[in-house]
Amino acid sequence: LVQNAVADILNGATASGTYGAAPVISGNSLVSIPVTMAAPTLELLKSSTFNDDLVADGSAQVGETISYSFSVRNTGSVTLTNVTIADPAVAVAGGPIASLAPTVADTTTFTATYTLVAADLIAGSVTNSAVASAFPPSGPAITDVSDSQNPGDDTGADDDVTVTSLVTASMAANDDDFSAAPVNGLAGGGTATVFANDTLNGLPFAPAAVTASIIA
Repeated sequence: LVQNAVADILNGATASGTYGAAPVISGNSLVSIPVTMAAPTLELLKSSTFNDDLVADGSAQVGETISYSFSVRNTGSVTLTNVTIADPAVAVAGGPIASLAPTVADTTTFTATYTLVAADLIAGSVTNSAVASAFPPSGPAITDVSDSQNPGDDTGADDDVTVTSLVTASMAANDDDFSAAPVNGLAGGGTATVFANDTLNGLPFAPAAVTASIIA
């Protein structure tokens, strides 16, 4: 039996001998051996970890990163080759896997790192999926959309997306009173920093950590 058999196996046999001096040959006896081949399949699992790697304050900042890990498993009964992973949101490093035997899972070959942008902080999360593809011994490539392994968003449904929730910084901007040291509009002058009584995540911060703009 070969791995890529696709039909039942028919086996025939005859018996021959002599009866007295006369040759005797039996009729052909056929037996059909059913061959049930499962379709080649694979499963991709994806998980994410937020890296608080620029300002270790527990909040997401532009330029900080999310690390993605992948587990790809051969869930079919035939060996898969040239296993790859693609993610529309980030470049995936590693692979391809040359050969993946049935029931085997690979959890170390593929990784990815995503860098946060301002839109992610506004959204409060990063959501995406990846796709694994591989080739069976015969036929076209097969694919699988990732399921999430994150505890918070693994719904148990097929192809649930991976959601990385972000804690964004909270800033308290308090009014300032410079009446004790007024600035003369003609002679000019200066004031102390307007950030002296403001907080970022409940703590004082350096003026360089924020961008100020005049709205009125």
